[in-house]
Amino acid sequence: MSFSRSTIRRYRASGRKQAAETDRKSFSPDEPLLLHWDGKLLPDVQNTTASRIAIVVTFNGQEKLLGVPKKERETGEAQAEACLEAIKSWNVEKLVKGLVFDTSASNTGLHRGACVRIEDELEQELVWIACRHHVLEIMLSDVFSLICGSTGSPETILFKRFKKQWRSISLNDFIPAPESIFWHEAPMAVRAPFNDLQLMKVLKEYPHEKVAHAAQAAISRHLWYLSEHLIGLSLFDDRIDTETKKNMVQNFQCPKKQDFSRRIVLSDETPISNVASFVTERTLDIFDVLTLDGKERAQLFLSKDPKTWKDDEVFITMRDRAINMKVVNDSAERAIVLIERYNESITQNEDQKQYLLQVVAAHRKKLPTASKAAMMKGYK
Repeated sequence: MSFSRSTIRRYRASGRKQAAETDRKSFSPDEPLLLHWDGKLLPDVQNTTASRIAIVVTFNGQEKLLGVPKKERETGEAQAEACLEAIKSWNVEKLVKGLVFDTSASNTGLHRGACVRIEDELEQELVWIACRHHVLEIMLSDVFSLICGSTGSPETILFKRFKKQWRSISLNDFIPAPESIFWHEAPMAVRAPFNDLQLMKVLKEYPHEKVAHAAQAAISRHLWYLSEHLIGLSLFDDRIDTETKKNMVQNFQCPKKQDFSRRIVLSDETPISNVASFVTERTLDIFDVLTLDGKERAQLFLSKDPKTWKDDEVFITMRDRAINMKVVNDSAERAIVLIERYNESITQNEDQKQYLLQVVAAHRKKLPTASKAAMMKGYK
């Protein structure tokens, strides 16, 4: 038996490839997928940089890393190209029903953005799901800039000082503001549409006029969850009363808007708490994001009184899927952290790097913590 470094390296490379290929063959989802991606410039060969595009699909509370390919540019075209190559390589392009993304121009541009390009290539109207965290971060950033002034530095000194002293800060003295509930509930898909309406209402009554105006202006540009598609999530929100849900079902008869906008712009006359007013025939598409043949299956409970939905098996299944629906882009961000960890270590061969990422991601999923219980569960 040879113990040379080159022999060991070859065995490791062969093992990674075999494990990654086995993992790929075992992935055969039979339900709708949400496609997530995120990009970051990272060091490359010869002191250059390259864009790494992390591509993940999620379904029913689960996630699967498809790859983190390298692209020369960080444009909408490059990101769309990377996503399309990945889903076609994994043979899941027909299952993709929604897109989850950060709200940068390279993603959301009407003509050259990644979302439009992916839709055009797949030849279907997909549900656009803007990362809830990113939307609220934009609002917080605008308010912070108003109060503390903008900064040209990539790091804010105040935040660095706060991070350094974090362990010495007494959390017993922390009093959360009422507005913080919107941040804590950001990952909760079914509460998103109504929360956006409530946030607009809170900001209208906020005592600090300049802060309220800055926050309103920011959130008004990002009312993605009041779109014809995503407003349908409110059907699974237990805060929405029965009468409103009846009105939502009735409004499924309203024709699709010709000037379909992914982001709703509210006027001062728009009723702040009326989610039903945003519903149209297009809203039915949200059910196809939750399960295959969702539109047809949803009729089994939509034809009944909303008071009885809680006991309907189809409604319960779709509600659980909606609750598990990923509306934050944390999955892709974790994949970016993964490539940062292994970008310049173990191997510089691009194929081997992709195998490595697949193996590590699968291992972390199997053993999420370093405990005996996790090991027994992962290998039983």
